[in-house]
Amino acid sequence: MDTPEHERMPKVIIRTASLADVTDIRKMHAKSWVDTYPNEEAGVTREWLLDHTAQWLTPEGLEGSQEHFRAIFGNPDHFYRVASDGKSILGMAHASVIDGSQHLEAMYTDKSQHGTGLAQKMMDSVFEWLDLSKPIVLEVASYNKRAIAFYRKYGFEIDEGSEQMFKGNIQTVRMTRRGDVK
Repeated sequence: MDTPEHERMPKVIIRTASLADVTDIRKMHAKSWVDTYPNEEAGVTREWLLDHTAQWLTPEGLEGSQEHFRAIFGNPDHFYRVASDGKSILGMAHASVIDGSQHLEAMYTDKSQHGTGLAQKMMDSVFEWLDLSKPIVLEVASYNKRAIAFYRKYGFEIDEGSEQMFKGNIQTVRMTRRGDVK
């Protein structure tokens, strides 16, 4: 008797990230950038993205990432989770509360996970950690309609006039979730 496909699929768990995950986090992050951000109209080429993210994966880049994440992991002002199937990192979420200001610093899922509900599970875990009665801010590529629609489902709205350039090449906008009314 054949096993149904959904029972053969590896289970994805969301767990606290560790320094042992840094290389896999950076690989997934780089792949997500290359899969998500190319936009010829906006002047963001696949070649620029490949060149930019390749720096993250050099020995020097990974050493810098280790230092960066050492300051984040275990810090009570930061929330960092990864989604893993036991072999690969398939997603990551990073939130922070700095000087009382709440930020969704990053959320990425591997393209293979789009439409599976993983991003919703990751956002739910972020929302369990943050204080939903207070504003939450994030930045997103202004042309990333998929991400903007996703964040809108969670109550985020684009802050008019918030456009700026990220890394000198990617047009971003700030989105804010104003906070639940009690």
